[in-house]
Amino acid sequence: MSGNTANIKSEFTGIRKDGSHFDCEVTIISFSDLHGELMKCSIVEDISERKRALERIARNQKLLNQAETVAHMGSTEIDLVTEKREWSDEFYRMLGYEPGAIKADMRVFLELLPAEEQERYLEWYNHVKLHNTEPEPIELKVIRKDGTERCFFVKGQINQQGTGHDHPKLVTVVQDITDLKQVMQELKMQNQQLKEIAWTQSHIVRAPLSRLMGLVKLLSDGVVGSGEDHTQILSYIVQSANELDRIIADITEKTRKINVRPGSDT
Repeated sequence: MSGNTANIKSEFTGIRKDGSHFDCEVTIISFSDLHGELMKCSIVEDISERKRALERIARNQKLLNQAETVAHMGSTEIDLVTEKREWSDEFYRMLGYEPGAIKADMRVFLELLPAEEQERYLEWYNHVKLHNTEPEPIELKVIRKDGTERCFFVKGQINQQGTGHDHPKLVTVVQDITDLKQVMQELKMQNQQLKEIAWTQSHIVRAPLSRLMGLVKLLSDGVVGSGEDHTQILSYIVQSANELDRIIADITEKTRKINVRPGSDT
């Protein structure tokens, strides 16, 4: 065979002897023999299993993308030797970009972080590279394309591949926890308000209530007779009752203003 060769590849649907169909790849090799005559050789390969495997991979990737979208969680993969990065479609969307709209590399990602967060991220990432061990989760403030600041929770894992030839990779799952942190903060504030109300109930309410009970007891025990003293006691009772009424109204108003469900107006 001479050095002048040419290959042509095409895929077809083949039919077996039993009538069943299969996917095949036909390669036609053209070459010149020792006498300079043009020769052709056809190689037929059954690629049914390969195509099914590729279809399974594509289907699983689609399911993964859908799951990330529903959960609003993205993922990344970083080659710890070459620094090559891959971002999932949902991670791009979490950043405010269409998938592939910006380059997935260190410099671009650092530009999305506030200045004070860049050093924290680099320290975290370099620790992973140096020790090649599963990192501690980290929370990062990220500036989206529209300028809004979001809080991401990043949990990573080292994938060693196990072949001896592949580079170790840092695989991360990224969740936007901005809304969750806001809810937690609102719940914390509500809890503080409830504590203040509880303190009011246990301390401030007790004073006028104790006076009322004492004054009523004086009357019921007959300690105070009719006349000026009796009128004065009734006046004290009315004052204590009005004070207690104002305190209860204040508690009711404070309770009404506390939203049981954060973000609700009811």
